[in-house]
Amino acid sequence: MKPVKLFFILTFYLCIASGFSSQTQYSNNSFDLIIQMEDEGLNPAAALRASENLKIQSQKLIYADLFIYHVSLETPLNLFESINAIQRDKAIKFACEDLVLTDRETTPNDPFIGTQIHHDYINSKTAWDISTDGITADGREAVIAIYETGFSPDHEDLVGTSFINQFEIPNDGLDNDENGFIDDYNGYNVLNMNDVHPTASHGSSVHGIIGAKGDNDIGGSGIMWNSSLLLVSNVTNISRILEAMAYVKKLRQDFNESNGTKGAFIVATNLSKGAPGVFPETQPIWCSTYDDLGSVGILSIVASPNSNVDIDEEGDLPSLCPSEFIISVTRTTFEDVLQNGGYGATSVDLSALGFDVHTTGLNNGYDASFKGTSAATPQVSGTIGLIYGAMCLDLLTQIDLDPAAGALIVKSLILDNVSPISSLDNKTTTEGKLDVAASVVAARDYCGVSFGTFGIENLYPNPTPNITRLYYQTMDEKPVSIKIFNPVGKLVWEDTIIPPPIFEKVYVLDFMDGFPNGLYYISLSSGEEKACRSFVKINGI
Repeated sequence: MKPVKLFFILTFYLCIASGFSSQTQYSNNSFDLIIQMEDEGLNPAAALRASENLKIQSQKLIYADLFIYHVSLETPLNLFESINAIQRDKAIKFACEDLVLTDRETTPNDPFIGTQIHHDYINSKTAWDISTDGITADGREAVIAIYETGFSPDHEDLVGTSFINQFEIPNDGLDNDENGFIDDYNGYNVLNMNDVHPTASHGSSVHGIIGAKGDNDIGGSGIMWNSSLLLVSNVTNISRILEAMAYVKKLRQDFNESNGTKGAFIVATNLSKGAPGVFPETQPIWCSTYDDLGSVGILSIVASPNSNVDIDEEGDLPSLCPSEFIISVTRTTFEDVLQNGGYGATSVDLSALGFDVHTTGLNNGYDASFKGTSAATPQVSGTIGLIYGAMCLDLLTQIDLDPAAGALIVKSLILDNVSPISSLDNKTTTEGKLDVAASVVAARDYCGVSFGTFGIENLYPNPTPNITRLYYQTMDEKPVSIKIFNPVGKLVWEDTIIPPPIFEKVYVLDFMDGFPNGLYYISLSSGEEKACRSFVKINGI
């Protein structure tokens, strides 16, 4: 778990200590807040009805699962006094300012160079030999959701890359798939509550880095050649990103619960925006939603600030949110120099190229010098799509059985396979930059892979109560390492054996009485040869 600076004195002071801004005060006596209720069935207007000093102009339920509302408050009090008064009501868990988020792109000033050097920097070209899209081994689409102000989905190199909700009928004014959102056929506009997106260059560039069409003789290529990107627009404030997150979670939850007959297989989200100088204790409502998305199998890829600042000390959201389901990204130059990118030894995870990234722009145009952590972050998001395109059926099965644990496995495939660079020493959790090929190879080799005559022939019985037999094959008598991993990739047992030269190669696993029920992975390796297979431990079968 990422450590968080704890400045709590009393729960009463949560959300009111720092980070206040005039951005959300739209008139002299009007404030926009985010309020989380203690229980379902309660709402801010009812809780504050008796107050003479607090008058609610409007309220909107934006995250139903966590009882979160966006509230426009008309009050003679100032912002601090208003939140102070609201927090006294026992029905209200938290009240926070609705901050405006800032894009994490720096203004480009370099000449157009016409090349996509980021693919060389993060080693994505080698990965394309294994995976070019997010189509899984069983035919499902791994969807990446993008939170942005707007997009250019009709760009010549982006047409056909956006997720289509096939369970919704477009423009009929009905919620056909009963997910709580009307006409979300081409994504969702959280402000206008439809699927018509405003045009914006920042979102167009981010979209293209993840999923511009590859191998089509037009423009450049995204990390994914063929992508399914869920567009969620008008995400400018915390309240709007909360509404966007609730929407994304609902689609993945519907997919999980319906075995794919509803919703979408959303595996990650991309946010190239943030709130600098803010700590989690001032925005606990926002931070709590990342674990909620993780619980259904969604990783959240977020950008660090575009400034040379230690966010562990200076603050930043959402990078500092204490959720294991966040991957925080900074930017480095083509020469592996950390430059004008936020860092944090406990909060920022890795880097990608954040300078002169060639991607899509407005009006069928291209931007050859898109910069910032806004450019670095979608490189990681696109890699997650390639990982799902490379993974085996056993790992997909594990993700279906335990989506949260599966998401953490995918995160480990990214973070455990970075390319170390010295400028990130003691600056990020991995001290390295994204290596797309290494991550994709690790996904391919995670399970069910055999090379030549080396491999696993069978595990029997499977499932097993406590004993199973491993039947394997080798061409020589070199030592073989056997390891067992739990569903989140933690090593729980290991041994080294010498294969017999003549007799049947079988190893009895008779030590699993103390193993908790669930899915495990057994790995064999000898030199460069590897093989892996899953098995299930269930008592009483």
